Amino acid sequence: MEEKILEKKNDNEDFFVGNYNLIYIVIKILKKNYNLYIRSFGKLVKIKLKTPKLKIPFGVEDYMNQKILNIEFTKLESNNQVYNFYNTIKNLDSFFTKMSSYSEDNKKIDLKFVSPDFIDKIKGKTYMSCIKERPKPFDPLLRTYLKQVKNNILTKFLDNNKNLVFYNEIKNKYGNFILEVSGLWIREDKFGLIINVSTGILHELNNNT
Repeated sequence: MEEKILEKKNDNEDFFVGNYNLIYIVIKILKKNYNLYIRSFGKLVKIKLKTPKLKIPFGVEDYMNQKILNIEFTKLESNNQVYNFYNTIKNLDSFFTKMSSYSEDNKKIDLKFVSPDFIDKIKGKTYMSCIKERPKPFDPLLRTYLKQVKNNILTKFLDNNKNLVFYNEIKNKYGNFILEVSGLWIREDKFGLIINVSTGILHELNNNT
């Protein structure tokens, strides 16, 4: 097993995802949607993450009128890139878990642009991780969504030759993905992240080096 290269230097590292500092998040409420942005140099931008090569073990699944794609943290314990990406998502989890218990008297994080109204909406609710741990020897899964507007799927999957691959043909393939942390869902006593797949470059099952 290779030595892990991710080292925690201080508590503030929990607030960084790639080059994004999460204390600058902005949450815009549009009808029932909670859209998530980062304020950067006076502009609102989406958090976008590139994955290492990961496996799609089950293909696309339907759930509550949405297309769910579980992506496996393949070779988590032996691949540094996968391990570091897993910890990037864990940092997101840590930040939003802290946010759910945020108050003026208990400021676990210094939120710059999140309104008190939003904090009230999630106060006391349980944050649900988008990582699903599985018993050994199975690697954990990351729950993502296909990006869609009404019935139109905007997520694009391509093969190595940049040919379009239909989303019902991606089961058991490996891929490198561009993910967008697009927003939050909130229910009665729970809330969690919505991570959309923007694009995926796919590889055959045995091409996993």
